[in-house]
Amino acid sequence: MTFAYDVPSGGQPGTTIDIPYPNREMVVNYRYDSKSGAYLRSQGGDPFVDAPSGQQISVTNVVLVYVPHVDADFYEDYPRTNWPSVQIQLWGSGPAVIFRDGQAFEGLWARPKRDDMLVFRDKSGQTPIPLKPGNTWIELIPVPPHKWAFEASWSGEE
Repeated sequence: MTFAYDVPSGGQPGTTIDIPYPNREMVVNYRYDSKSGAYLRSQGGDPFVDAPSGQQISVTNVVLVYVPHVDADFYEDYPRTNWPSVQIQLWGSGPAVIFRDGQAFEGLWARPKRDDMLVFRDKSGQTPIPLKPGNTWIELIPVPPHKWAFEASWSGEE
């Protein structure tokens, strides 16, 4: 992975991230807090809080990685009895959006082999998109469909 304190060029406003996971309790939101320079995480409409500190989770970078999710050939145990497990196929490459400093950068993720580290590049796949030094949360978003828009949110029906 590539890191840099300087904000790269080519970003768009990216202060609000809404991820509509299928269950309302799982819906994830991030809001950029310019005072702290971090994204504040909420889940299910409530602040997502670190249990030991009692503080809302804040992250320097948020990366949306769009990756195939397929039903596996085995089933989950309690509480989702008789539901197929999900295989997240996080190898190869696909679309990604990197959020840092209140900016969003569309690009690609790549991981040629399962043992490789994820890398993030621009849309051409050639130029790295640097993360800001600090903590990073990577959200794995199911495809198809690839649904995301800067500063937009979706309803659960889409």
